Amino acid sequence: PPLRVTLKTDNASYKLGDSVDIEVLITNRSESPVYIFSDLDWGVSASFSIWVKDAVTGKEITPHVWGAPPMPPPTSREEFMKLRPGFVYGVVFTTSLAELNINRKGQYKMIAEYHSPVALSDSFGLPTWSREQEPISSNVVRIAVSD
Repeated sequence: PPLRVTLKTDNASYKLGDSVDIEVLITNRSESPVYIFSDLDWGVSASFSIWVKDAVTGKEITPHVWGAPPMPPPTSREEFMKLRPGFVYGVVFTTSLAELNINRKGQYKMIAEYHSPVALSDSFGLPTWSREQEPISSNVVRIAVSD
């Protein structure tokens, strides 16, 4: 895809009860500008989903957070971010391991997924990455959690 999603955390290891800064970046890898909805948020009806798995068992862990309510359609072109070729746009979310439902020591894998919350019909004629296009998965980030 013309966009790349990069997931980063502020550390590779944490203690139970710690907070984690999760950074998600979207890079335009194409040779043309791409517009994305500028309000980046977590949730199936927003821009990002996060998937957490126990790295040893492969069991999926459902986070307790990040269910943004459905957003209303954009009202103007100004609600979109123009990503020129090679440009990066992103956000840092701070949350606790408990909100990620990580409540035991162990090794965990996280993946973010970008999915536009905006339909092509609501993009004001801009060349947007829209809801109709396939979600884009990030790299895998591994973290260790101890007592």
